[in-house]
Amino acid sequence: MLEQLDALGSPATMAMAGPRFFGSSSVARYSDRGGSVACGRMGPEHRSLQFHAWHVHHRRVALGWLIDVLGLPAGIAGSFVTGTTVAHITALSAARHAVLAKTGWNVEADGLFGAPPITVITGAEAHPTLYKALGVVGLDAIES
Repeated sequence: MLEQLDALGSPATMAMAGPRFFGSSSVARYSDRGGSVACGRMGPEHRSLQFHAWHVHHRRVALGWLIDVLGLPAGIAGSFVTGTTVAHITALSAARHAVLAKTGWNVEADGLFGAPPITVITGAEAHPTLYKALGVVGLDAIES
Protein backbone atom coordinates (compact mmCIF):
# COMPACT_ATOMS: atom_id res chain seq x y z
CA MET A 1 0.00 0.00 0.00
CA LEU A 2 2.87 2.40 0.75
CA GLU A 3 4.37 1.78 -2.69
CA GLN A 4 1.00 2.50 -4.31
CA LEU A 5 0.58 5.66 -2.24
CA ASP A 6 4.05 6.82 -3.26
CA ALA A 7 3.50 6.02 -6.96
CA LEU A 8 0.12 7.74 -7.17
CA GLY A 9 0.52 10.43 -4.54
CA SER A 10 4.04 11.76 -4.99
CA PRO A 11 3.46 13.31 -8.43
CA ALA A 12 0.33 15.02 -7.06
CA THR A 13 1.88 16.65 -4.00
CA MET A 14 3.08 20.20 -3.56
CA ALA A 15 5.75 21.71 -1.35
CA MET A 16 4.62 23.26 1.96
CA ALA A 17 6.58 24.85 4.78
CA GLY A 18 4.56 23.01 7.44
CA PRO A 19 6.01 19.59 8.32
CA ARG A 20 2.59 17.90 8.67
CA PHE A 21 0.76 19.05 5.53
CA PHE A 22 0.57 16.80 2.49
CA GLY A 23 -1.72 18.55 0.02
CA SER A 24 -2.37 18.46 -3.69
CA SER A 25 -3.72 21.34 -5.69
CA SER A 26 -5.06 18.94 -8.34
CA VAL A 27 -6.81 16.73 -5.81
CA ALA A 28 -8.32 19.77 -4.10
CA ARG A 29 -9.59 21.16 -7.41
CA TYR A 30 -11.39 17.94 -8.31
CA SER A 31 -12.41 16.72 -4.84
CA ASP A 32 -15.83 18.32 -5.05
CA ARG A 33 -16.55 16.24 -8.15
CA GLY A 34 -16.05 12.95 -6.37
CA GLY A 35 -13.27 11.87 -8.71
CA SER A 36 -15.66 11.64 -11.66
CA VAL A 37 -13.61 13.95 -13.89
CA ALA A 38 -11.83 12.05 -16.67
CA CYS A 39 -8.68 13.15 -18.46
CA GLY A 40 -7.61 11.95 -21.88
CA ARG A 41 -3.91 11.38 -21.14
CA MET A 42 -1.72 10.09 -18.36
CA GLY A 43 -0.30 13.43 -17.30
CA PRO A 44 0.08 14.76 -13.75
CA GLU A 45 -3.60 15.77 -13.64
CA HIS A 46 -4.69 12.21 -14.45
CA ARG A 47 -2.37 10.78 -11.82
CA SER A 48 -3.88 13.25 -9.34
CA LEU A 49 -7.35 11.97 -10.14
CA GLN A 50 -6.15 8.38 -9.77
CA PHE A 51 -4.71 9.31 -6.39
CA HIS A 52 -7.99 10.97 -5.39
CA ALA A 53 -10.00 7.84 -6.26
CA TRP A 54 -7.48 5.70 -4.39
CA HIS A 55 -7.63 8.06 -1.41
CA VAL A 56 -11.46 8.06 -1.30
CA HIS A 57 -11.56 4.26 -1.38
CA HIS A 58 -9.01 3.87 1.41
CA ARG A 59 -10.66 6.59 3.49
CA ARG A 60 -13.95 4.62 3.30
CA VAL A 61 -12.15 1.42 4.32
CA ALA A 62 -10.45 3.16 7.27
CA LEU A 63 -13.76 4.66 8.39
CA GLY A 64 -15.32 1.20 8.28
CA TRP A 65 -12.52 -0.11 10.46
CA LEU A 66 -13.06 2.69 13.00
CA ILE A 67 -16.79 2.06 13.13
CA ASP A 68 -16.12 -1.64 13.68
CA VAL A 69 -13.39 -1.12 16.32
CA LEU A 70 -15.55 1.37 18.24
CA GLY A 71 -18.55 -0.96 18.07
CA LEU A 72 -20.79 1.71 16.57
CA PRO A 73 -24.18 0.73 15.16
CA ALA A 74 -24.62 -0.27 11.51
CA GLY A 75 -25.61 2.57 9.23
CA ILE A 76 -23.80 5.23 11.24
CA ALA A 77 -22.14 7.98 9.22
CA GLY A 78 -18.70 9.44 9.71
CA SER A 79 -16.04 11.43 7.98
CA PHE A 80 -12.45 12.52 8.17
CA VAL A 81 -11.81 16.24 8.37
CA THR A 82 -9.04 18.41 7.00
CA GLY A 83 -7.34 19.26 10.27
CA THR A 84 -7.50 20.08 13.94
CA THR A 85 -9.55 23.26 13.64
CA VAL A 86 -12.26 21.60 11.57
CA ALA A 87 -12.25 18.61 13.93
CA HIS A 88 -12.77 20.96 16.88
CA ILE A 89 -15.54 22.88 15.09
CA THR A 90 -17.32 19.64 14.15
CA ALA A 91 -17.09 18.14 17.65
CA LEU A 92 -18.00 21.37 19.44
CA SER A 93 -21.01 21.96 17.18
CA ALA A 94 -22.30 18.45 17.87
CA ALA A 95 -21.66 18.81 21.61
CA ARG A 96 -23.33 22.24 21.72
CA HIS A 97 -26.36 20.80 19.93
CA ALA A 98 -26.60 17.84 22.35
CA VAL A 99 -26.14 19.98 25.47
CA LEU A 100 -28.80 22.47 24.38
CA ALA A 101 -31.20 19.66 23.45
CA LYS A 102 -30.94 18.35 27.04
CA THR A 103 -32.17 21.73 28.28
CA GLY A 104 -35.11 21.61 25.87
CA TRP A 105 -33.59 24.14 23.46
CA ASN A 106 -34.12 23.32 19.78
CA VAL A 107 -31.24 24.84 17.81
CA GLU A 108 -32.93 24.26 14.45
CA ALA A 109 -36.16 25.95 15.51
CA ASP A 110 -34.84 28.57 17.95
CA GLY A 111 -31.32 29.37 16.72
CA LEU A 112 -28.59 30.28 19.17
CA PHE A 113 -29.60 33.81 20.24
CA GLY A 114 -31.07 33.56 23.74
CA ALA A 115 -29.96 29.95 24.17
CA PRO A 116 -28.98 28.82 27.66
CA PRO A 117 -25.30 29.50 28.37
CA ILE A 118 -22.80 26.66 27.99
CA THR A 119 -19.63 26.59 30.07
CA VAL A 120 -16.56 25.13 28.38
CA ILE A 121 -13.60 24.40 30.65
CA THR A 122 -10.18 23.94 29.06
CA GLY A 123 -6.76 23.09 30.39
CA ALA A 124 -3.80 25.45 30.34
CA GLU A 125 -2.19 23.46 27.53
CA ALA A 126 -5.20 23.44 25.18
CA HIS A 127 -4.23 23.79 21.53
CA PRO A 128 -4.79 27.30 20.07
CA THR A 129 -7.10 25.86 17.42
CA LEU A 130 -9.55 24.94 20.18
CA TYR A 131 -10.01 28.60 21.08
CA LYS A 132 -10.42 29.50 17.41
CA ALA A 133 -13.08 26.80 17.01
CA LEU A 134 -14.89 27.89 20.17
CA GLY A 135 -15.21 31.37 18.68
CA VAL A 136 -16.52 29.98 15.39
CA VAL A 137 -19.31 28.04 17.14
CA GLY A 138 -20.13 30.94 19.47
CA LEU A 139 -18.75 29.61 22.74
CA ASP A 140 -16.26 30.93 25.30
CA ALA A 141 -13.85 28.95 27.45
CA ILE A 142 -12.82 29.15 31.08
CA GLU A 143 -9.26 27.96 31.58
CA SER A 144 -8.78 25.76 34.63
